[in-house]
Amino acid sequence: MSFTRIDHYEKEYADTHHDTALNVTQGVEEQPIVSPYFKRRKKRALSTGEYVEGILAGNITTLSQAITLVESSNPNHYAQAQEIIEACLPHAGKSVRIGITGVPGAGKSTFIEAIGNMVAGLRHKLAVLAIDPSSERSGGSILGDKTRMESICNNPSVFVRPSPSAGSLGGVARKTRETIVLCEAAGFDVIFIETVGVGQSETAVHSMVDLFMLLQISGAGDELQGIKRGIMEMADLMVITKADGENIHKAELAQTQFQGALRLFPVPESGWRPKVYTSSAVARTGLEEVWKGVEEYLDHIQKNGYFQHNRNRQNKYWMYESINEALRVVYDLQEYGYVRGRAFLGVTVKELDAATADTYGLPVGPIVQSVVADSCADKAGIAVRDIILAFNGRNVKTYTQLMSALNKCSAGDEVTLRIYRAGAELDVTLTLDERPEEQTVRKVEQGDVDNTEEYS
Repeated sequence: MSFTRIDHYEKEYADTHHDTALNVTQGVEEQPIVSPYFKRRKKRALSTGEYVEGILAGNITTLSQAITLVESSNPNHYAQAQEIIEACLPHAGKSVRIGITGVPGAGKSTFIEAIGNMVAGLRHKLAVLAIDPSSERSGGSILGDKTRMESICNNPSVFVRPSPSAGSLGGVARKTRETIVLCEAAGFDVIFIETVGVGQSETAVHSMVDLFMLLQISGAGDELQGIKRGIMEMADLMVITKADGENIHKAELAQTQFQGALRLFPVPESGWRPKVYTSSAVARTGLEEVWKGVEEYLDHIQKNGYFQHNRNRQNKYWMYESINEALRVVYDLQEYGYVRGRAFLGVTVKELDAATADTYGLPVGPIVQSVVADSCADKAGIAVRDIILAFNGRNVKTYTQLMSALNKCSAGDEVTLRIYRAGAELDVTLTLDERPEEQTVRKVEQGDVDNTEEYS
């Protein structure tokens, strides 16, 4: 018996000895990764009324979808997002907004999980808005803060929403304030805004909360560090975290140092002298004292009228910010005919779905339908039928992903596209043009090249 091919010994033996009990059952054929019966179906888009009705009823799924709509950079979503926010505004403003910030590694997520369970146990409905930093290279976010809050994620009284910072400075996301309005309309009476790890001058969250809580770790500085202006003088309450084990003495020493440093600051407008606490999320110590300090502060500012005064000032501040942004856009349109700084790629694309791509042996991605003459894409040699696979190293499989990556760029930025052409992948480097309003990037609908949808 000779073995001329790689095979099971039992099968070789059984082929020559038919009376043997040794046999090998043939396995099943390799199955396709995607079911051949799978059909991609678009979810029905909810109307504004359905969004508002679901939010006011406390439906978490509808609330999450509405927040995604508000955070979307797709201009087609802007009008409906504004309608939802406007409808929810009369039902907002009935919560306590607490901003929680600190240096990277201070234990913000773990602290929120520990104190969040305690707050939910006091019959509060808690919403946690966790801001995660976005990559400067790929533009993506891990959104990993929620993984540290496993216990409260399973609590029906707690809603945890991670959001990317998407390039926004100050430790918060671009639409954090609008998200607060939606959560308040959904019936949450305590809202935690967890910022990204911040430094001394990143205090944007202070302009949208009632209480600004700063988390510090022992050994992070001395009295001189404590009296430096910036985030320290904004804090209404400070917590030294990780006060457990051998670190208890260091935490108590840091508490004394920071408490002494804070006394050198002038009394804030609220009339409240900030206090410093120690706590351990692991040992579950100091949490009740921290929450008692929160309640004392809120009672103080509600009695002296500072609570409503601060809310009114914040509303005025954000109104001015919205007006300034709108005026800048109007000025640019009148002066230049387009909004300065917006990136223009100069192509129309059609989404190539997985089924079509599989049929013709092509990769999934936006396929170029036309190229604007003299645009950056035209000068770089991008041609019709090129498939865009990646934008600045970030894979793009849909039109939305391509637009999301493009919207994070400005005119004049140098970007690299990976394209698929005639069976080969090529890297193309180009400098983005400025984008006129009348010449926007367009998405060509499936099966109808002439039916285009304008995007600014």
